[in-house]
Amino acid sequence: MPTSALAVPMGTLTSLGCGKETTFAAFATPTIWHSLKSFSPKSTNMTIPRTGARKRWGQSEPITGGYDFSAALAVESDPDTVGQLWAYAMGSQSVPTHNIVATTVGTGGSTLGSTNIPVTSIAGIQVGCSLTVDTAANQEVVVVADVLANAITTASATTKAHTAGVVVTLTSATAYLTYMKMGTLPSFSIELDAQTDVLQYTGLFIDSWAINISAAAEVESTFNIVGALEDVKGSAATTPVYSILKPLSSVDIRSNMLIANVASGAIGQVGVTKATFNCANNLKKGYYSIGTGRRVLNYPQLQRKVTGTLELGFETDSAYRSFLGASGATSPQSDVPGVIVNAQVVSPAIVDSTLSLAYALNVIVPDAKFTGYSMKIVSNDMIVATVTFESSESANSADDDISLYLTNAATAIY
Repeated sequence: MPTSALAVPMGTLTSLGCGKETTFAAFATPTIWHSLKSFSPKSTNMTIPRTGARKRWGQSEPITGGYDFSAALAVESDPDTVGQLWAYAMGSQSVPTHNIVATTVGTGGSTLGSTNIPVTSIAGIQVGCSLTVDTAANQEVVVVADVLANAITTASATTKAHTAGVVVTLTSATAYLTYMKMGTLPSFSIELDAQTDVLQYTGLFIDSWAINISAAAEVESTFNIVGALEDVKGSAATTPVYSILKPLSSVDIRSNMLIANVASGAIGQVGVTKATFNCANNLKKGYYSIGTGRRVLNYPQLQRKVTGTLELGFETDSAYRSFLGASGATSPQSDVPGVIVNAQVVSPAIVDSTLSLAYALNVIVPDAKFTGYSMKIVSNDMIVATVTFESSESANSADDDISLYLTNAATAIY
């Protein structure tokens, strides 16, 4: 009979930390520990078969070939920790700043007494937050009642007129905003303490990743990883330290979805029940070089591709008309232009109580080309429409096929 209890790696007994490498495949001590949902590492010793020249029924022992590592990772979307993996997946991250909202009044401006202010960017703007509009004698503070695709609705009428191009800002004392887009991917390390042993994985890159947003649910973050080396260690490099924040979710009233110029959620608007954003970083695998032993030399980046799916509770036909090619289209148009898709989700935790700012994520696809549209019509249920899309950048070399704006308490680049 067993003389000791089975070692069950549950809870804090299993920990996973990540750190950005300075040199490819040189272990980097974890700087952030994640609330792990699942981690599925897979290591492969590839073989080089030998010929059957000896004419036996059996085969000669093969030569040892390269070493291959891959893994699937899912973590809780804690707003102070998951940003590290999103930054590794995107490649380019701005220095976090207290300027949570830094935009301008859009074309046409806003008249005195209006409750609608056009803005050039809605990134970082949350329902209920206070924005400063304009400067000097024409300055006023407005409270956001709703966020539209290219404008905000104010809780009360404006007391002044504002010309196009004047600033709209929100500066916090405790919150930081960081902007992520496509750039050169960094390599990173993972340390896994599985109670029975400590494993260190180095030379890692995120090959593909997804953000899944469902109604009344936590945001799901999943990553497919490739890597160079695995080491078995006797002890952990550092002691795990975990965040206590609640994860990002779609439940809070400040969470919203914007598709083209149509907001979601209210009666009479399109109801979004699910949104999925997928990014294939398209790394070149199997890049071995003579004289480097069994490990991959590196993972060269190729052109990436962003796709997604929107599941709609059918209340308007605006998404279908966008699929056809125009807001008033009644049949397929000769050209189908892209539309903006913006998903904002927040955490129940408040990062700046003075400004009513929650921990939040904005996922922005600036040019989503609707490629597919299907409906499920059942006699005793609601109509459900599913839209698929491919994304492209907002302008040549913008590298913003997908952008992430993360509002949290992180003061430095991950």
